[in-house]
Amino acid sequence: MLIEKRPLMDTGQAFSFMLIIAGISLLIGNLTEKLHEKEKKLEELNLSLAELIVVDPLTGLYNRRYLEMRIESEIKRAKRKGYSVSFLMIDGDNFKQINDTFGHPEGDRALKQIADKLKSLVRDEDIVARYGGDEFCVLLPDADKKVAMDVAKRMCQASNDAKLSISVGYASYPEDAETSDELIEAADKALLEAKRQGKSKAVCYNPAENTT
Repeated sequence: MLIEKRPLMDTGQAFSFMLIIAGISLLIGNLTEKLHEKEKKLEELNLSLAELIVVDPLTGLYNRRYLEMRIESEIKRAKRKGYSVSFLMIDGDNFKQINDTFGHPEGDRALKQIADKLKSLVRDEDIVARYGGDEFCVLLPDADKKVAMDVAKRMCQASNDAKLSISVGYASYPEDAETSDELIEAADKALLEAKRQGKSKAVCYNPAENTT
């Protein structure tokens, strides 16, 4: 007895099945593309949020939180590798007068100018940050006091050329401090001495003189 063999599906059914498969493949492709787009947007959002945490919105420099974290890590690295780390505290000499005379928008423009000047005078590996108000800081990894002095003097000169006077105090690890807090304190004392001496001064920390 002969058994008739029939195809599993006729030509029309096969064509319909192929269309369904093609449609499903296209749908999966579209969903995958949209998923990748959403992942990319989420990644960009995360980067933006991370930037907000560590960047000062007015000047575009790093903020105090990020700076203090980096000082800690750079001192630890310096201890392991046996090199110096220098730190500069910078304060605008006339910003209160600018704000009082011309208003805060002009004061903000002056802060941005100072920020741009400072950033243009350092190496890529150096950290320039806004500490708060009209105070800025510069962290110089693998840089001794001689390098810090040169950078501080160039910053004062560049600011004078831009008609924006600043005062700078600087100190170095391990010569002046053993911890990040001590390094910040030493540079801050040197800055106070620079302000005491007059405008546009760069002063090195000296424990014999900077005792207050």
